[in-house]
Amino acid sequence: MEEENKIEEKNENKKKEKTINLEKFNNTKEEEVGITEFMCPENPGFKCVLKHRYSDFIVNEIDVNGNVVWLKESNEDINNNNIISSEKKEGEDGKIEELNEEKADEIIKKIFSEFLNEKEREDLNKLIVNYIYKQHQINDSIEVNFIEDKDKRRQLHESIREHFPFLDSQTIEDKEIKEKKIKITYMTKQNMFKRRKVFPDKNKNILLFSLLKRNMDTIGAVEYISRLLHRTQKTIKFAGNKDKRGITTQRLSSFNTLPNEIITLTKNKRWNKNLEISNFSFSDKELRLGLLKGNQFCVCFRFVEGLKDIKSDLDLITKSINEKGFINYFGMQRFGVGNVSTHIIGKYIIKKKWKEAFSRIISTDNMFDAMKQVGLGKDVEKEIFEIEDKTKQMTIITDILKILPKFTNESKLLFNYKKCGKNSYQSSFKSLSKQLQVLYPHSYQSYIWNMTVSYRISKYGRKLIIGDIVKKHESLYQEKNQEEDCDIQEDEEKNENNENSEKKLEKMDKIFTDNFDYITEENINKYSFYDLVIPIVGYEIYYPKNDIKDYIEDLLKKDDLSFKDFEYQAVNFNSTGYFRKVIEKPLNVVSYDIIKHDDPDIDLQTPYYNVEPHPKVSGDKYTSIRFVFQLPQSTYATMLFRELTKSSSSGSYQAGLSKNIKESKDN
Repeated sequence: MEEENKIEEKNENKKKEKTINLEKFNNTKEEEVGITEFMCPENPGFKCVLKHRYSDFIVNEIDVNGNVVWLKESNEDINNNNIISSEKKEGEDGKIEELNEEKADEIIKKIFSEFLNEKEREDLNKLIVNYIYKQHQINDSIEVNFIEDKDKRRQLHESIREHFPFLDSQTIEDKEIKEKKIKITYMTKQNMFKRRKVFPDKNKNILLFSLLKRNMDTIGAVEYISRLLHRTQKTIKFAGNKDKRGITTQRLSSFNTLPNEIITLTKNKRWNKNLEISNFSFSDKELRLGLLKGNQFCVCFRFVEGLKDIKSDLDLITKSINEKGFINYFGMQRFGVGNVSTHIIGKYIIKKKWKEAFSRIISTDNMFDAMKQVGLGKDVEKEIFEIEDKTKQMTIITDILKILPKFTNESKLLFNYKKCGKNSYQSSFKSLSKQLQVLYPHSYQSYIWNMTVSYRISKYGRKLIIGDIVKKHESLYQEKNQEEDCDIQEDEEKNENNENSEKKLEKMDKIFTDNFDYITEENINKYSFYDLVIPIVGYEIYYPKNDIKDYIEDLLKKDDLSFKDFEYQAVNFNSTGYFRKVIEKPLNVVSYDIIKHDDPDIDLQTPYYNVEPHPKVSGDKYTSIRFVFQLPQSTYATMLFRELTKSSSSGSYQAGLSKNIKESKDN
C-alpha cells in the first residue's frame, strides 16, 4: 500500500510539472543583462532542453574542506548520522521513537526516582499522559517538593527538559508561608526558544544538518523551517543560496536547537514532503554566506539534437570547457523570475526611490490576481499608492491581504505598509530578510559587471591590454559570494566619524597591493587572459586604468547614477566592491553520459547517486546527456551550460522548449 501511494504521488507530481505557464517566467533576455559573448564561439553547440523536469538539475554543496554534502552518506558513515527522510519507515535506524504511555512510565521510573516521591511521580505521569492524548490545558501544572541540593535541583530541571521537551520547570515561592516549590508545567510555544537546553557539549549549541529540497529556493525553505520552529529567520544560517528549480542538498545551522526539535517537525502532518533532513552534528560556529568551496552538479539535458557525431563533438566541447573555461557571467537567475527584473528594482533602491522599488517588488502574479478580485487593474502605483484618501487606501490593502497567500514578500510588504502608515515604503522594505534586501542592489551591480565584461571582450578580444587589473599568481584572495556581507547600514552607522572609513580604505589598499596588479608594458607577458579581473562597482574599489572605467561610468550615467552613489556614506546597503574573475574553469574534469530513452518525462537520475545507481531506462527515441562537474562558489552553472550548448539559458526560453516538447507528445 505504501509503495502504491508513492507511485500515485510521483504521478501526481509529474502531472503538475506538465503544465507550464510561460507568463510566469521573467521574459528578460540574456542580452538585456549583458550576456552576449562566448569563450570559444567556434565550438559546435546543440539543441536541448534544460530543466525539462526539476529533477534533471541536482546540486550538492561542497563545504570549505572540499567535502560534497549528501543527504544519504556511504555505508561507512551512515551509522554515525541520524537520517530523517520523508520516505523513512517506522523502526528504521536513527529515527527517534515517538513518546507513548509505556515509554513515559519507563523514563519516570528510571530517571526521576531519585528526585520525586511516589505521589509526585504519579502526578508527573498524569501530566505527560494528558499531553500524549491531547487532553491537556496549557496552564495545567503540578508542584513538587523543593530540592535543597543545587546540583541535584539542576539535574531535575535538565532531565525534564531533555526527556519531555513539551514540559518546563521552575522554582517558585509562596510568599505567605515562605515555602519554595518546584513547579512543572507545559511549555508554551513562545517560550520554546527561550528555554535552556542540554547539549552534549555546552560550548557547542549550534546544530548543523543537511537539507535536501525539491523545487524550492533556500530562503523559502529557511523561512518555512524557522516558522515551524517558532524562531526568527536569522537563527538559521546557510553558506549559499541554491537554485529553486532543482533538487539541492546543503548544510544549514540553527542556533540553540536540538535534533529532536527538527525531527519532531518532520513528523508533523504539515511538514513539506519536498524537504528532507539528515546528518546532525553540533558546532560552536554558525554557517555564514560564502563559507563553502563550491557546488557539485549532476544535470541532464533532454532531447539533444544538432550534433553530427555525438561522442566526438561532446569530447571536443568538454575538453574546451576543461582547458579554456567559460565567461564568468552572473547567470539569469541572478535577475529574478518575477515580472520585474531584480536589477531594475535594485537601481531604484540605490537611487532611494523607495515607492518605485516597492511597487515593482509587489508586482507579482499573486498581487495582480488579488487586485483583479477586488476590482482593480495591474497598475500598483496608480491604483493603490497614489490614492489620496487614506481610509480608502487602507480598505483596499486590507481586502488584498485577505486574498494574498500568507508569508509571501507581497503580503509582508503590504502588511507593514499598512501598519507603518502612508508613504512608509522604506520602513516597510525592512520587513524583508536582509539577504533579500541586498539581493536587489547587488543584482544591479551584477548587471553592470556583465555589461562591462561583454564590452571588454567584444572590443579587445581574449587578450590583456595596458591598464587591465589582474590577479597575482601568488594571490590568496578569494572571490567572495556577493551576499557574504549583507548587513543593511542603519542611519547611526552612516553618522560614524571618518575613522571607520579610513580603516576600510587601508584594508582595501593592502588587499589590492598584496593580490592584484595593473598591466603595464613591462609585465604584460607575465600574465594571461585567465588572470583578468573586473571590479564590481562599489565602495572605494580600484578600477582599470583604461577606457573600461569610462564605460562603467557611462553605464551608471544612463541610469542617473555615479560612482559616488556607491560610496560608504551614500548607500543604504553594504556596497564594498570586490574583484571577480572574467574566466572560470571547473574544479574538476567535466564528465558526461549519453542516455537513450522512449519516455520523454521519465526520471533520469537520483539525488542519492553517491550511494544508489541512477534509474535504468530503455529505448532510443530520445537522446539525453548527463553532465557531472564541480564549480567554485559564486559561479553559475547555467553559464557553463550556455558555453556548452551555445543557446540561451533564460528560464522563459527553456520553458518554451519544454512546452513545445510536451505539446508535440500530446498531439
